[in-house]
Amino acid sequence: MYDSSFGRLNIRRCGGSDSLEIESVILNASTHSSRIKFIHLCNGAFGMRFGLLALLCASLIVCSCAKKKPAEATHIGVTMRRFAIEPEVIRVKQGENVVLDVSSKDVQHGFGVEQLGINEPIQPGKPAHVTLDTSKKGEFDVACSIICGPGHNDMTAKIVVE
Repeated sequence: MYDSSFGRLNIRRCGGSDSLEIESVILNASTHSSRIKFIHLCNGAFGMRFGLLALLCASLIVCSCAKKKPAEATHIGVTMRRFAIEPEVIRVKQGENVVLDVSSKDVQHGFGVEQLGINEPIQPGKPAHVTLDTSKKGEFDVACSIICGPGHNDMTAKIVVE
């Protein structure tokens, strides 16, 4: 018997004969209820070959139903303060799972990346976790989107997706 969170596979020999019974059950991952259930009865040499083929097919189906875990996110710290964003250049790889941990050292700022549709208020002592879309390569301008003083326009940085 083979059992996993994706399915179950039972193989039994029927009595003392050359018969083989193969039962394969594929589970619905969200409800853990039977989604597909096969029972194969195999007799003789041809039946055994058919049974092994059915076993292989059922195993492939069970394996293909397995959900892949998303890649662990890379966390990058970003600090906003009057009148700078650090680091000034944030480099990431295309397709990489990235979360920016953005914090403020002094007053409320806004973490804005217009080309990526990001505009997140950042309050002192309350870091924001911004998931970065790295699906397309390019350079994206970062700016403070909340006026924070006379040097506000100098608060810029760049995200580079390579």
